[in-house]
Amino acid sequence: MVKKLLSFVMVLFLPMLSMAGATNNVKNNTVVSSYDTVEQNVVAKMPLPEDLSAKIKSLYLSAQTALKKGDVEDAIHFYRKVLDERPDFARARFELALCYIADERWDRADYYLRMAMAAENLPDDVKQIMESYRYLVRQNKNWNFWSDYGGTPDTRASIADSNNGCIGDVKNGICEKLTGSKDVQGTYFAVGADYEFKLSDNWRWKSDAGFYTNVYKGDIYNDLYLAGSTGPRYIWDQGDIWLAGIVGRGWYENEGYVWSYGAKIDTNYDWTRKLSSGLILLFANNVYDEYNYLMGGQTYTVAPHFTYYIDSTKYISLLGELGRDTAKVDSFANYNYGAGLGFGMEMPYGFIVYLESYFFRVDYDGKIDTVKNGVNKRVKESDISQKYTLSLSNTKIEFFDFIPIFKLTYTNQESNIPISEYSKWSFGVSIKRKF
Repeated sequence: MVKKLLSFVMVLFLPMLSMAGATNNVKNNTVVSSYDTVEQNVVAKMPLPEDLSAKIKSLYLSAQTALKKGDVEDAIHFYRKVLDERPDFARARFELALCYIADERWDRADYYLRMAMAAENLPDDVKQIMESYRYLVRQNKNWNFWSDYGGTPDTRASIADSNNGCIGDVKNGICEKLTGSKDVQGTYFAVGADYEFKLSDNWRWKSDAGFYTNVYKGDIYNDLYLAGSTGPRYIWDQGDIWLAGIVGRGWYENEGYVWSYGAKIDTNYDWTRKLSSGLILLFANNVYDEYNYLMGGQTYTVAPHFTYYIDSTKYISLLGELGRDTAKVDSFANYNYGAGLGFGMEMPYGFIVYLESYFFRVDYDGKIDTVKNGVNKRVKESDISQKYTLSLSNTKIEFFDFIPIFKLTYTNQESNIPISEYSKWSFGVSIKRKF
């Protein structure tokens, strides 16, 4: 499995690295040099909190002075100290975003700019220049990297309480006596990245690649999935759209399991300075190595999401999903539906917390044999899962400009098929950076 990962990285990531060496980001030569103009014409019009302490005023003045002198790192240091005490200080957020733009740290600039744009009582010309900087950030972001690592029992092994159960799987009606919950501890690991090669001011060629794997003692439940996509992306002042071809390869218990290939459309749009949305449309054809005569078919997915910034420190997210999986045997074909709600907040001293609840339902087309409480019956499987996640990070804790995000997740799945029921806790650490 390690050789598969190394080969995948060589094939898909090295072309991205070569392209990165062949092009440079669009340089912004105006942020620091024209800061006096920005200060006079725009920033000075932003309202200041009325109850600023003498300490905050002193730190804020030091930050402004450093930025005017072009000492970006010092300015960032002082602005972050200001926001440690007063995360609701929108004007400081905007000026910190200018620092990150000048330093070409586009991910940080995007975050602080979006939050500053949600502040109340902004003058119209302030809104306009914020939107222009938002477009500048969108034009320059061209690298993303993310990684997840954690420990969790595998869902296939976390089976419900003692009972007799049968499942109509690929071996057709295998039954087992469940003497208790199976608890197979393991770890999961995921890594991914994407790169955008600039073709013009508005056109890009974007490629991404990543893998996800679960590793368990004895290799009983080990799995690995590799995926990549590539295609043209168009950006404009209020959004972007990406059309890409996709390919994926899955292994289970170290043996080839499935190939997937197809296409997707990924688009994002800013409706207002507070409301943004996105939509993913995906089609994939699934070809299984051994059981294609049973499970082979297509996947269709529609996944919208909305983010509303309440103010300069808080936002809410609404997530949705509607999918259809076809198969050659009805008991593997299904409709699936998902919906979630998230709430994020930046607190004093750099803490950022995010809470999310997500509900997912899968209804299968065909009936399978099952046994419950000693009674044999044929039913259409229906699974309902609930997932609750708490994420916590701190802007003061970073490694090479990567900020770790600690995640605690609880998942519970109920089903009319006893062997498909489970509950589990998992803990993980994510890192992400956009360049």
